[in-house]
Amino acid sequence: MIRVFIVAASQLIRAGLQNILAGSRVDIVGSAPHFESLASQLDDLEPDVLLVETSAYSQERLLEALMAEEIFREYPVVVLAQKMPAGWPSEALRAGVRAVLPNDVSARRDWSSFTPPR
Repeated sequence: MIRVFIVAASQLIRAGLQNILAGSRVDIVGSAPHFESLASQLDDLEPDVLLVETSAYSQERLLEALMAEEIFREYPVVVLAQKMPAGWPSEALRAGVRAVLPNDVSARRDWSSFTPPR
């Protein structure tokens, strides 16, 4: 099982992501509305990957938050992004994000072969 922690500002989005991932080889270990509340939770939960939905963040603010909290140094971060400016995915990858995916992924997508990088 892949242990996933979800970060999304909207409770509805967090619940939707949990629903999409249910039934796959994913164990949702927790969720939070923003990065500022993560530090104390992550040590106890030991997720394999952080799944971050970006609707509440501008792309620049997201990268600033990730770097300020140094989250990407300890945990692989996968970003589900809305409309991305040209070059932003490359900038995010250089900053330490492991993957940038469009946030319109359907429930039919087969996540069974996804293995978080270590």
